[in-house]
Amino acid sequence: MIYPQDLVTALAAYPDARANLEDFGASTQRITLEWIKRAKKPETRAEPIATTVRMAQAGRKPGS
Repeated sequence: MIYPQDLVTALAAYPDARANLEDFGASTQRITLEWIKRAKKPETRAEPIATTVRMAQAGRKPGS
């Protein structure tokens, strides 16, 4: 999967979150990336990115 740069930047501080996100199934990753990409403005993208990082850090799939 190709992650948007703002998500990559957020994940850089949390290597476990990046590893967990990459371990989630392709469909979970795709749905998560679509959720992030739907928000066009940086201020509206911040919340789904923060939620994704926080949940992945905890080993939980976003939306679960």
